[in-house]
Amino acid sequence: MTVTGIPCPSCGLTTSFAYLVHGSVARAFEAQPFGVILYGVLCAGFGTSFVAVVRRKRLSEILEARWMESLQFVLLAVLVLAWAYKIVAMGLRTH
Repeated sequence: MTVTGIPCPSCGLTTSFAYLVHGSVARAFEAQPFGVILYGVLCAGFGTSFVAVVRRKRLSEILEARWMESLQFVLLAVLVLAWAYKIVAMGLRTH
């Protein structure tokens, strides 16, 4: 931010996670919209991993590779949109 004048793509991510842990979804979304989505994905990933361990299966047996590839592209697109939001939101606050 100091060098370029724009926030990095993950700006506000830690704050977003902290708000989510404390139950403030609206503030988490305001801090970094992608944080809310990433938190959900990580929770789902933890649950899926737990199921894999309990069922004694490889994670790859539970998750289809094609589905995971699509998820990666969707998450990347959402990250870019959330970054654009942060750039606009921080720009409006500083002027």
